Amino acid sequence: MLEKTTVKQLGIDYAGGKFLQRIVQRGRVTNMKRRMVRFRQAKRVTRMSKIMSVGGIPALTYGAAVHGVADGMLREMRVLAGEMTATSVARRNLTLDLELAHPLGAVKCDPANCANRAPICMWAKCVWDSDACCASMSRALSRQQDKRLRLTAGKQPWSIVGGPAGAVIATAGRIGWSVADQHTLVDERGYTLDLREVDPRSIAAHVDRATKAMLHREAAKALGAPELANGIWLEPVRKVVFSK
Repeated sequence: MLEKTTVKQLGIDYAGGKFLQRIVQRGRVTNMKRRMVRFRQAKRVTRMSKIMSVGGIPALTYGAAVHGVADGMLREMRVLAGEMTATSVARRNLTLDLELAHPLGAVKCDPANCANRAPICMWAKCVWDSDACCASMSRALSRQQDKRLRLTAGKQPWSIVGGPAGAVIATAGRIGWSVADQHTLVDERGYTLDLREVDPRSIAAHVDRATKAMLHREAAKALGAPELANGIWLEPVRKVVFSK
């Protein structure tokens, strides 16, 4: 009998709470690279951004609500999304490319938004609905207490994520948030979000805002323009790009 540490269950990786190898998730990225080659002839920005937002992003991030998306794999997904758009000029900055690839901005075609939103919003929805799994969620979060420092401050926090609780803690740490307890999140500005009082849709908006702020800070640093760290206003440029 062949023993496996990770198996595919309902289309996602499953390791029984132990070390997760993310074989299935990585396979999705590889398959998407092969599938998207046929679309490279589509040169119009709107056409490519629609393909990514409607088909590419959901396929790449399927299952992210359960195990999240590790930092390294998220970089691969974002590079792939950038390659599928027609806005890059010598790839000055990936974040700006994706911001200008859709009329509504990167929220529609940057995998980072979905990857950060999925695990946190799934957790928020269960708390908001008083789901029957809340007791299990509380126990799972308690078991992560000894790992919490490594999940939030370690160099490779995703190497010890084995389920939704770890994914929420690691994802929150990526956007500067923290998990106070099962019902409470603290955002990067220090504001407390009680998941019993703030609905999941509002939580999603908060996550998208924090993700955008994080990406813009990184873009400002990469471009050597610290004055842009508080946010890059791209609406005028986006209107010009999509006015044709």
